[in-house]
Amino acid sequence: MPGKCRIHGIVTDRSGQPLMGEVLLSISKSGLIVAITSSDRKTGYYEFSVLSGTYDVVATAPEHQAWAWSDFVSSDTKVDFKLIPLSELPPPTFDQSSSY
Repeated sequence: MPGKCRIHGIVTDRSGQPLMGEVLLSISKSGLIVAITSSDRKTGYYEFSVLSGTYDVVATAPEHQAWAWSDFVSSDTKVDFKLIPLSELPPPTFDQSSSY
């Protein structure tokens, strides 16, 4: 029987400070979302209680680049996310040499 464990961590900004504002985290297994939570606004902490298995966790916040993590867990696992504001990302580049 699979054991119970936690996927937990802190969501911060680029400087390592807890990300102020609404941060949503979703966890999915086999492509199906099994839970959604938000991080604590003061500490950035979040936690999911899960059975051992393979999971995908996605952290999202308005005006920030979403970040994802995926792995097999069989014991408590710490996963921290550092979200970068969209305004700090380099502009996208396009390959002009390709023809369609």
